[in-house]
Order: sequence, then C-alpha cells, then structure tokens
Amino acid sequence: MKGVRFETMRRRACVVIALGLVACAGETPSEPAAVATSITLSSSNVGFASLGESVSILATVRDQSGLVMTGQPVSWSSSDQSVASVAGGTVTAHLNGTATVTATSGTASASAFVTVQQVPATVAVEPGDVSFISLGDTARLSASVLDAQGNSVPNAAWSWTSRDPAIASVSDQGVVTALLPGSVVIVAESGDAFGLAEIDVTPLPVLTLEGPDSVSIGETLDIAIRLRAAGFAESVGVTAVEFSFDPAALQFSSIADSGTFSTTAHDNGTGVLRWLRSEPTGFPDEYLVLTVSFDVVGGSGTVLEFAAEILGAVAASTFEDLTPAVVLRDGGVHVR
Repeated sequence: MKGVRFETMRRRACVVIALGLVACAGETPSEPAAVATSITLSSSNVGFASLGESVSILATVRDQSGLVMTGQPVSWSSSDQSVASVAGGTVTAHLNGTATVTATSGTASASAFVTVQQVPATVAVEPGDVSFISLGDTARLSASVLDAQGNSVPNAAWSWTSRDPAIASVSDQGVVTALLPGSVVIVAESGDAFGLAEIDVTPLPVLTLEGPDSVSIGETLDIAIRLRAAGFAESVGVTAVEFSFDPAALQFSSIADSGTFSTTAHDNGTGVLRWLRSEPTGFPDEYLVLTVSFDVVGGSGTVLEFAAEILGAVAASTFEDLTPAVVLRDGGVHVR
C-alpha cells in the first residue's frame, strides 16, 4: 500500500511540474524602456568668418541599444551667448572669440566647439572718387575693412597704393596728392580684400584780381591779375587771357607783365584787353602777374565791373579764332 501511495504522489507532482512549465512557456517577457544614452552632432567644430553668419547643427539621439530615437526633445545652450548663440541647433556668430554649444537630451549630451574670427572680405574707401582742379592739392581718404556680412573688422590693417603715382601719390595715411593731369585709381588692401577710389586730376587755372575798393575820377586805377595755370594749360591749351572793363569809365593806359605774353591787344571802344602767350603749351608752376593801369574818366557813384577770362586754342599765334574756355573771376571797384 505504501508503495502504491508513493507512486501516485510522484505522478501527481510530475503533472504539477509539467503544467507549471507549460504555463511559464506561454508568457512574453517585458522589454526595458528606451533611454537616451548618446547624442551625435553633425559637426563638432564650427568656424565663422563673419558676424551675423549662421550654421545649423543636427543632433541625433540614440538609446542604450544604439537605436535612433526619433522625435526625442533636445535642448541647446551656449557657453558664451555674446560670442555665439544657439536656438534649435542654429548657431549664430556675434563677436570674435570662442564658445561651446551643447545639445542635451535626458542625461545624454554632446558639444561642438565654435570659433568666431572675422576675415576681411572687402575694404570700403571714402570718398570713392575725388576730383582735383589744382596740382599739388591734397585729399585724405579713409578706409574701413569689412567682413562678408558688411561688419567692421576690428584692428584690421590695410595699405595704400597708387596705380600711377606719377599722376597722384598716396601716403601711408591715405593722403592723396595731385601731381599731373590724368586719372588714376588708389587702392586700399587688407589681405585679399581691397577697395578703390577713383582720382581725377584736371587742373583749372587759379586767378585773382587785386585792386582798390574805390577810386576817384582823374586817378589811375591799377588792377593786378594773378594767374597760375600749371597742368591746365597742357590739357586745354591756354593761349590768352582776356580782361574786360567799362570803356565809358576807364581808358587803358599801360600794362606790365612777366614776359610770358608776347602780344597785347586793347580796344578802348569795346573795353577788351587780351594777352597772347608766347608759348602755346606749357605754363610755369608759379603765378604770373599782369598789371593793368587805367585812367578813370567817368562813372562817378557807380561800381565798375570787370572780368577775366581764359581763351584757349592750341598752337594759336594770333587773336583770331580764340575760344572762351573758363570765366575765372569778376569783381568791381566803386567810383567816388
């Protein structure tokens, strides 16, 4: 009996164990939740050559199994917002320097090193064009070195050069000096960047009329005509100077000049004086003085008007066919 009972109990235990095994085999084991474990950035080093420039960095989040976690939220931060800011992975340069931008998702993070160093892209020269009307005159140019976004590059150095220093020279300080008639380009260079200023040298005669403020009838009126036309003579062919006056009040008396003019013509009826140059081209780089003397014969209580004019005709040898070129100066003398 004991043997039978033991056998029966043994068989029941095996059935229970077998059923337990069947039940365990039917259950599905639970998987662990995905956790952000690592972040990979599309760029670990970002360089900017201009302020205001932006670059986007892509952050890829992976779980503990190395699988990409799509839609996983990522926050961004910058170690120095004044140098470079970041929003949604877009980094923007603000100031020369370095910063670190960091992407964070959960406990995972990754960083990119940012360098902002402006590079000259162009040089703005002011003024961009200069016209000279007298040889020896000067003008100062200024330059600003700019990056590709048009921002000023601090502490940038530049140099000045003239493409034709015979026409106009330029100093290290940007001072341009007119030397000969013509056109020339002044260049400001900073590295590979440059800017230009166009220079035109077209000298005009410098003339002054000097005389008393007032004169009385019966007196002698002396008018000094001071002329300087270096450079201008070569470009337009200054051939003569013409002086007009009021023949009702003034009668031509005499003239004194420096010998540059070989022929003088005067007409008391029309009130015109002309001095023809002995050389059709070339003009010394100094003032020529023509002193004209008149007898004051009328015009009491009036202001005597007079004017000087340049006449130009290359290689002319007479007063015929002279072409008015530039009205230089006019003035007046009060007759008491």
